Amino acid sequence: MRAGRAVCVIGLTIRDALFGPSDPLGRSIRVGNVPCEMIGLLAAKGESSLGIDQDDIVLMPLRTYQRRISGNTDINTIYVSARDGVDTGRLQAEIERLPRERRHIARTADDDFVVRDMTQIVATMTATTALMTDLLGTVAAVSLLVGGIGIMNIMLVSVTERTREIGIRLAVGASEGQVLLQFMVEAVTLSLLGGLIGEALRHE
Repeated sequence: MRAGRAVCVIGLTIRDALFGPSDPLGRSIRVGNVPCEMIGLLAAKGESSLGIDQDDIVLMPLRTYQRRISGNTDINTIYVSARDGVDTGRLQAEIERLPRERRHIARTADDDFVVRDMTQIVATMTATTALMTDLLGTVAAVSLLVGGIGIMNIMLVSVTERTREIGIRLAVGASEGQVLLQFMVEAVTLSLLGGLIGEALRHE
């Protein structure tokens, strides 16, 4: 960090894309036009709640990046991690106070920066997910109802067109329960086949 060495730590996505399953430590990659020695591999994190691949990342010393890549000392984003049990609302207020003091922003002036509390974002996304789940459940229920009505109509037509067959079966000794079971089996088979065909089409 102090010397501004060109070293980096990479995520698994970068490792897999460049080196496959082999060990990347001690090898070199180019970040921009700067050759960078790999000194570490980050543990897998997977996708974030926002769908961002957290393993598609390269970490390097800030001074190295500012001097040799960006050419300036600008910092766009700072991530702050709170200890367990710390009130994030109070922490956010403290964080907002510090840059206002450093930048000499007047009391009546608006902030020229943004502080976001991830717990609020997570709560919003949880509420959105719950709403989407309810909507999907409603759509599924309507689809099942429509499908059930369609199958009922098909079976009603089938029974109406096969009254002669039903009469013959009753005449030769079949009970009403056996006739009912026949049409129930046909209805269930029709439903299962329709579901399997729909599932197969969904995966294509």
